[in-house]
Amino acid sequence: MNDIQQLLLLATPSRKLAVPLQNVVRVLPLAAWQPVPETPEWFLGLLNLAGEGLPILDLSLRLGLGEPGSYSIETPIVVIEAAEKRAGLVLQEVLGVQSVQTGGLQRTDLFAESNQPFLGLFQTREGELTLVLDPIRILDIVLTEMTPTDGVDAQLISQLELEAGT
Repeated sequence: MNDIQQLLLLATPSRKLAVPLQNVVRVLPLAAWQPVPETPEWFLGLLNLAGEGLPILDLSLRLGLGEPGSYSIETPIVVIEAAEKRAGLVLQEVLGVQSVQTGGLQRTDLFAESNQPFLGLFQTREGELTLVLDPIRILDIVLTEMTPTDGVDAQLISQLELEAGT
């Protein structure tokens, strides 16, 4: 029997991503954050959220998926939590929730063999290949390494798309 997993669908300027809904604490409207000196470009700063300094990062920049975005009042901050760590992800748009059978989530050794912060991939109802973020890895990378990534490996994405038959 396949369990159903709910995923929050997210849009960056160049790609659709998803994060397990169980790891989403809340979605906030854009708010002012305090910049932190001498941090990577993708680390936007800290947001005071109920007295907690919440790290805010531009997800597209962190994953090497685009140029710095322009932020507007419609820009969402998705607060995720895993392994007692939290961060806010700034992205282009929240697209909604999609239920996926756990068996429908394609897992590949490429994720385990690389330092990429993904759990797997699936096809949306519209047939688009969507990478599912691994909240534990994304938070570990953000909060412990604080060094820029080389971006999502284009060869990795091509290989995943071939495996998925798209």
